[in-house]
Amino acid sequence: MKITELSLRDGLQGYAPISLEQKLKLLKEIKKCGYERIEVGSLTNPKLVPAMADSFALIEAMDTFHGGILLVLDPTLFYQEVQFIAGKVGWISFVVGATEKFNHDNLRSDSAKINKKNHEIILNCLDYGLSTRVYISVAFENIDETLRLIELYQKLKVTEIVLGETTGRASVEKVRTALRQIKVTYPNLSCTLHFHNTYGQGLLSIKEALDLGYDSFDASIGGLGGCPFVKNSAGNVSAEEVIYAFGAKYDLAQTLAVATQYHTCGLPLFSRINVSNYNI
Repeated sequence: MKITELSLRDGLQGYAPISLEQKLKLLKEIKKCGYERIEVGSLTNPKLVPAMADSFALIEAMDTFHGGILLVLDPTLFYQEVQFIAGKVGWISFVVGATEKFNHDNLRSDSAKINKKNHEIILNCLDYGLSTRVYISVAFENIDETLRLIELYQKLKVTEIVLGETTGRASVEKVRTALRQIKVTYPNLSCTLHFHNTYGQGLLSIKEALDLGYDSFDASIGGLGGCPFVKNSAGNVSAEEVIYAFGAKYDLAQTLAVATQYHTCGLPLFSRINVSNYNI
């Protein structure tokens, strides 16, 4: 099992900003957990997501980390600084929804325009040796469109596709049916699965995915996060719960220690495992 850790970006994006100094300290500690890839920030409209306003400053201040992932929603600064960014992180990510409602509500655009923008980002990344990952949000709400997007982004030479259960409301049965259909249609697809925990289906969906042969998952320390534009959505699946439940190879004690640091920064924790109830 491979975990991509999301707390510094997806985890923080819906909360009041914490300081750049705090983020740099957290990144240093998250690296000690053993995660090969860590989302570090997002280039987006700071008025809409103020917690990510200092993401480029974080890139400037951090040590080079080829497992670092930078989400690009507003590509203006990315195009201006792509050479510098390529010297600091190894991955660029971007988003498209499997429903036009999601695209309109979250990305203020339609699928065709979003895919064109994402293609331009991919071309820039190819020029500078950056790996790419596309988040297909609400992927389980419109499986026909998800299959179409998978085919499109494979043709566009994206490195990795992330299938996002963005609202956390899809049942395990719905996830199972969709993943089986994807596996049959694209048996060699390299993808990561991204679950939220609104209805408590996250860990159950991961177990189902593992049984079907999927082995790469997003998770967030403390269960932090969730889409700030999806009403009543809960946080991401908790990294510490995933490690504990499935014996993933990452440092659980250090992950719990980082969760405590987030709490010290004033952030809520949603994991059912913490330093007070786990005998480290």
